Amino acid sequence: MVIDATIERRSLRHVEAMLRDVPRGLQRALVGAVNDTSRATKTDMSKQIRRRVAIKARDIKQHLRSSRATASKPSSTITLDAAERIPLKRFGARRTKRGVSYRISKQ
Repeated sequence: MVIDATIERRSLRHVEAMLRDVPRGLQRALVGAVNDTSRATKTDMSKQIRRRVAIKARDIKQHLRSSRATASKPSSTITLDAAERIPLKRFGARRTKRGVSYRISKQ
């Protein structure tokens, strides 16, 4: 999933005028907005995964990696670390007389 945000020139001029007295105000505001959006998107990704997979939020968040926006690089990326497998115990695996029971899918 790729989120690409565009800003209207008129809105940008308006914000720039509001932050004229703040040193690097527009740049700081944009970086803060990108990081807030990244954080919210990471939470939404975790919720989407948990709708389909029976796993706790903390176990998903360990595998979601994000980079923060800076003044020199005002962009952020979020990746799901697929290289590392999630242990079955995170899916509520239990030992039974017949072996092991677990449920990965919620469907």
